[in-house]
Amino acid sequence: MASGIGRARRLYRDCLRQCLAERICVHCGMAAETDDPNVPDSLFGFLYAIQRPGSGGVTVPVCRECASASKDIRFATPEAQRRHIDAVLRARHRRDLAVADWEDDEVARLGYVLRTAVLNGIDGRERAEARLAWPRRRPKGE
Repeated sequence: MASGIGRARRLYRDCLRQCLAERICVHCGMAAETDDPNVPDSLFGFLYAIQRPGSGGVTVPVCRECASASKDIRFATPEAQRRHIDAVLRARHRRDLAVADWEDDEVARLGYVLRTAVLNGIDGRERAEARLAWPRRRPKGE
């Protein structure tokens, strides 16, 4: 029977393969905008084996927000890196994550400006929750 850490590593490696193929951020699942050379030590050999020779080094696709969250920090494991990035994303999106649930009839009774603000807030919360849940599910709209 596989341990929890073994399952987590397999999930992360499967995620890496998908992210490399589709150019999506390995940390949150959003569209990748850059490549991050800050690869956890435990995954360096795995990535070196699957990336094509002459590609300019071992990197992973990331969005700018996740790249800035782990900038200049060296991580031993992908789990440690993920915990750090999750904490940074939670802090940056704390207002989005605090948006309350609204019933459809409540939203329908609001005026246009307030309804738009509420719907944007709900969308922001859902996107932040999806980023934090990655790779277990994809962010909305990706």
